[in-house]
Amino acid sequence: MNGMNNNSYVTRQFSVHAPIAISTGQHQISHAVLLVLKLQLRDTGSWSFHVCIPKLELGNEYKNYTSTIGYELWLIGGEQKIDSSTWQPVLSSYLQAGHPVIVWNKGKASAVEIWVDRTNDNNFVLLSVNTKPNVTDLTPLPAGGSGALWKYKAIYHLDDQPVGLWSNIISVTVGV
Repeated sequence: MNGMNNNSYVTRQFSVHAPIAISTGQHQISHAVLLVLKLQLRDTGSWSFHVCIPKLELGNEYKNYTSTIGYELWLIGGEQKIDSSTWQPVLSSYLQAGHPVIVWNKGKASAVEIWVDRTNDNNFVLLSVNTKPNVTDLTPLPAGGSGALWKYKAIYHLDDQPVGLWSNIISVTVGV
């Protein structure tokens, strides 16, 4: 289920039936229950993650179930946040048939947006947005072996939105 609410965050919820058998010194639950995984992307770019087991799914045999028992059995957990505001791609490169291949690691991002400056005047233009690592720049190479210096920078995407910090600029010599 996807949707926006008044708190400016997107929620994605996934439900799965799973057998569990968990016990501590005081409590034990062994039952097929409905696990509800809820991910929330907040307007700040951070994620929260919740695992919920609805009380009703535990059935009549667990009428004494409380949230205290749930916390003790780790059925109910605390919020985990992913802070995408500090994500920064690390770029490197190599040449393949004379064309630059920009190497990057995806990490937890959904994509990377790569920009290139082929004029050496800090006039970067969008090269591509990719969901799979490594991008080959297939722009025609400078003619006659004159050589050129092309610069690249990148920023991560999370759910089609740029997040985090720009990478350091890398320079690649082409056409020599």
